[in-house]
Amino acid sequence: MTKYMIDTAMVLKEKAGFGKYVQAIATAVNSFRQSMDQYGEAIIKVKSR
Repeated sequence: MTKYMIDTAMVLKEKAGFGKYVQAIATAVNSFRQSMDQYGEAIIKVKSR
């Protein structure tokens, strides 16, 4: 997962400027955090049954 995000960011960095590169990393980190949060919530829901 992380390697994929880094590869994607590297491609974006070459296509765009550094500002967009930083923005892309921030977006990737945020979406990764959100998916981890949803995963954690799903586990909690299953355990609470």
